[in-house]
Amino acid sequence: MGGAPIDGAQLTVTDGVNLGEQVRTDAAGRYSFTSLEGGRFTVTIAAPGFLSVTPVVDLFTDLEVNFALHNAQ
Repeated sequence: MGGAPIDGAQLTVTDGVNLGEQVRTDAAGRYSFTSLEGGRFTVTIAAPGFLSVTPVVDLFTDLEVNFALHNAQ
């Protein structure tokens, strides 16, 4: 069950070789890290009014990953 895209959600790599890399989602809820090195790392995804999530990503080739945030009610 999908919700509306979130404009301006911040994605931050919180460990590993890509530590500190950040991007924000656009009006369509899309994002793109342009130059990450492959490996396993954690990404924190946060937006005002939503619960943050911290998925672990295994990046070994170009990868498309979708995430869902839930209202912080």
